Amino acid sequence: QQQQQQQQQQHTQQQSLQRQRRRQLQQRRRHGFSWPISCRLLITIVFFFANVAIFASVLIPLLTGAARLCIGFIGGFLALVAFVSALVAASLDPADPALTDKGVHDEEENVLHCRYCNVDVQLDSKHCWECNKCVAIFDHHCPWLNTCIGSRNYWYYYTSIWSFVCLLTVILATAVALLVLIACDSTEVTADLDGGGLVSTLVLISFLLITDVLVWCVTLVLVGFHTYLCIVRLTTYEYLTGKVSARRKASSKRGSKVPQTKTPGILQTKEPDPELGRPSNSSSSSSRLPNSCEQASKAISSSSNSTANANAKASAVYEQQQQQQQ
Repeated sequence: QQQQQQQQQQHTQQQSLQRQRRRQLQQRRRHGFSWPISCRLLITIVFFFANVAIFASVLIPLLTGAARLCIGFIGGFLALVAFVSALVAASLDPADPALTDKGVHDEEENVLHCRYCNVDVQLDSKHCWECNKCVAIFDHHCPWLNTCIGSRNYWYYYTSIWSFVCLLTVILATAVALLVLIACDSTEVTADLDGGGLVSTLVLISFLLITDVLVWCVTLVLVGFHTYLCIVRLTTYEYLTGKVSARRKASSKRGSKVPQTKTPGILQTKEPDPELGRPSNSSSSSSRLPNSCEQASKAISSSSNSTANANAKASAVYEQQQQQQQ
C-alpha cells in the first residue's frame, strides 16, 4: 500500500509539473509580435516607415537624372533588406529546442535544468524574464524588436542593424546634399518649389537631419559593438557579465594549447646555483667537482691528524700516572 501511495504521489506530481509546464509554454512570448507588444517596437516601426516615406516622397523627387535613379535604387534596396531581416529576426522563436521537444537533450551529458521552464536545456541557454523562456545561446533581449536574440535570429538581427545604419547614411547624405543645393539657389532643385513649399521642405529636411543623426550615432555604435563581439566570438551576455559558458570553455580547452610562460620557477629545469642565484650550467658544475673532492680529502686528512695527536696526548698522560703510582 505504501508503494502504491508513493507511485500515486509521483504520478500526481508529474501531472502537476506537466500542467505547470503547459501554462508556462502558453504564457511565454514566442516572437516579437506576441502580446503585449512593446512601445519601443511601435516606435521602431513608425520611425522606419516615416524615414522611408520622407526619403521616397520628398528627397528623391528633388533629385534629377541619374542621381535620382541611383540613390533611389540603393535606398530602396537597403530599406527592403533592413525590413525583411528585422521582420524575420522578430518573427523567429529563439527558444531552446527542449521547450518544444522535451527529449531533444536526453543523449547529451552536459545539460542544465531550468526550474522555471522545468526542462533540461543547453549549457549556453539562459532564461529571459521578459520572454519567460530559455533562449538557445542567449545574446540579449532587444526591446526595439520585442524579442530575445539568440542563435536562431542573431544573424538576421545583425543584418538588420547593418542595413539600417547604411540606409540612414544614404538618407543623411541625400538630405545634406539637397540643403547645400538649396543654399546655393540651384534651379534644378528649387524650380518646382514655390515660397511656401520651399520653407516646408527646409523644415522637414532639418527635422529629419536632427532625428536621424542621433539614431545614426547610436546604431553605428551598436554595429561596431556587435562586430567586435563577432570577432572575439562572445555574446553580449558574456561580455557584460564576464560569464563564459561551460561549453565555450570546454571547446577553448580542446582547441588551444597550453601557453608557455617565462615565469622563473615554473618552467625552470636547471637547478639554482646558490653562489650566483641563477641556474647553473653543466660545465660550471663539472669544473667545480674536483675542487670539492680536494676539499673533502683535506678535511679527512686533517681529521686523521687530529685523532693521532689526541691519541698521543692520551698515552703520555697515562704514562705520567703510572710513574706517579710507582
